[in-house]
Amino acid sequence: MMHRKVLHHIQTTQLHRLYCTSTLSTKHVEKKIITKKQIVTKIKQNETDKQTNNNQKDFKNDYIVVGCDEAGRGCVLGPLVASCVAIWKSDEQKLISMGVKDSKLLSPVKRSKLYKEILKVAVCYKVKMVSAEDIDKQRKIESLNEIQRKVLVSATKSVMRKATQNFGDLKFDVYMDSFDLIRDKHAFTTALKKYPNLNLTCVHKADALYPVTGAASIIAKVLRDKQIKKLQKNYDQNIGSGYTSDLHTISFLQQFYHQHHTTPNGTRNTWKTIDSIKGNKR
Repeated sequence: MMHRKVLHHIQTTQLHRLYCTSTLSTKHVEKKIITKKQIVTKIKQNETDKQTNNNQKDFKNDYIVVGCDEAGRGCVLGPLVASCVAIWKSDEQKLISMGVKDSKLLSPVKRSKLYKEILKVAVCYKVKMVSAEDIDKQRKIESLNEIQRKVLVSATKSVMRKATQNFGDLKFDVYMDSFDLIRDKHAFTTALKKYPNLNLTCVHKADALYPVTGAASIIAKVLRDKQIKKLQKNYDQNIGSGYTSDLHTISFLQQFYHQHHTTPNGTRNTWKTIDSIKGNKR
């Protein structure tokens, strides 16, 4: 008796495998065949089940909440990272149960763990980064507040657009961790005016007040930390977190400048901290 397994590929909405197992003998041939029609039927059923699961939300009573925050605003080393996260309002309790809060109140290990869990709950999210070099260039024509505002608005518009494409014109509550309340609210209101069912809240410390904004802060912080780790690999010493209050960061920048008479890649050279290290006065 001889067994033969033949692999067939069927091009449908997904790549599926078709197995045809034949049992041969001198007296009879037995074949077990999965037909193309059966597979297409199965695929349609799977898609229907998936759509049913996605649509279990009661759109009349549920809506989407959006949080936006940044990490690395005042750092002298590394990028500014803006994050925007959207979840169903009914899933907000999941974030609370996970322990989501202001990223600054969490350990790196806890943030990394929550980062993965947040992405499972999120309807969609968007991250935007502004490098240290680009921040220096932009600061010649605009303030750090304006740079931060633009990148947060951009990330939020991307999330709103994606959520609307997937679920239609639902109600949205947007919570922004704001540094400049009046200008931030004006910029967000103008940028998002195409969404009539939107409620916007700009407030200081929103990452501590609203779980979804806390989730955005965690994503931004985790991804910024990864960028710092990439910079770290280029040097033989601890470069710290990149914040001006971090003694490891200041020590690294001082030693690097005195040895090489320039600053390392990823440095924001328009910061007063760098002027101080160079001995310059403004």
